Amino acid sequence: AVAVAVAVAVAVAVAVAVLARRAGAAPRGPSSAAWAWLLVVCVGMALLAVTHRPGLGTRLLLDPALPTPMAQTLGLFRASGRFIWPLTYVLMAWGVTRVARLPGASVWLALGLLLQSYDLSAKWSELRDRFRVGPPGIAASPHARLWADALEACPRVQLLFWPGDDGAWITPALAAARAGAVLSPAPAARPGPAAEARSRQTVEDYRAGRGWRPDTLYVMPPQVLAPTVPPGYSQQKADGYAVFGTPRCLSSGARRRS
Repeated sequence: AVAVAVAVAVAVAVAVAVLARRAGAAPRGPSSAAWAWLLVVCVGMALLAVTHRPGLGTRLLLDPALPTPMAQTLGLFRASGRFIWPLTYVLMAWGVTRVARLPGASVWLALGLLLQSYDLSAKWSELRDRFRVGPPGIAASPHARLWADALEACPRVQLLFWPGDDGAWITPALAAARAGAVLSPAPAARPGPAAEARSRQTVEDYRAGRGWRPDTLYVMPPQVLAPTVPPGYSQQKADGYAVFGTPRCLSSGARRRS
């Protein structure tokens, strides 16, 4: 896989160099003013990536207090550091076009990509192993037939725990995704405090036996205390999870499996 990636990178480098040489006699591109505006936008995004709390290594250099509206606006971005990418790509494109004008440009670009490929080889191996095996502690994919059968009859999954507390939500979420079912509460990287409070209260209401729907599967991992189950609901096991539902949801699946 690494050899193929390197070969593709070399081919791309050669193609870029050839096109850059041919572009030398082409009509002029965007004006200096257009490039200046692009640079201004990219630098502004880079400053947003640095944020108002710049650091050096593990040391925090500045931490000014911001007005609440500004802090909330900046908090909308989960990973603001990614705003540095446009400036990075512009600088990379500028460097490639400058090198492409040198004698032996294809060789220089190929060597640069080979060096980059070597530098990234350890990360490629890590990604390959991560996607083949999975990171340590990852939840298992759903294997029990109950998921598909029950979700065909009742295409809704309600977690009886907050998904942000651990990774136990992954298995029922995968089962719901495969069946095209609705999952609630949906995991979020950085939910707002008010939204999280409402979702947690909804989960607690369900755990107390309030508001259960006959078209929904209620799922609970083994380490969570048992909920109050309303009359008319039964329990089955699927990949170690307790799955609660009405006969419409669970009995239809049992008839198919038999």
